Amino acid sequence: VKLHMSTALVIGASGYIGNEIAKALRREGWKVYGSTRREEAVNELRKDEIIPVVAKEVSMESLGDIIRQCVVVVDSSGQSNFDAYNIMKTFLEKDPTVKRFYLYVSGVLVHGNTNGYIDELVVDSPESEMMG
Repeated sequence: VKLHMSTALVIGASGYIGNEIAKALRREGWKVYGSTRREEAVNELRKDEIIPVVAKEVSMESLGDIIRQCVVVVDSSGQSNFDAYNIMKTFLEKDPTVKRFYLYVSGVLVHGNTNGYIDELVVDSPESEMMG
């Protein structure tokens, strides 16, 4: 698998933050893979020239081959346990001459205290008690 210097993976590309990041990278000419857990998000990603990857989890099996090709991985899943970072780290250790960048972003503060799981299907609730 060849590493492309302007290839990125955005985990959570069908979510609010991840989608905007993926589209911004495309506008700058990057080849962008966008992971989503939702099959129905595939056409929207394709419409924005983002290569869709349906992955129910972040693992070497589901995303390892794509991460190996990328110099940038953006994790906007909002539930990261840094699996993507750990996968990227294995490739860094194999070839430390290649510079790679991992960015974790989260919009969890926008949702306030939901007392539960947050993903791209959760509707923002302004009445929610803000975390503080």
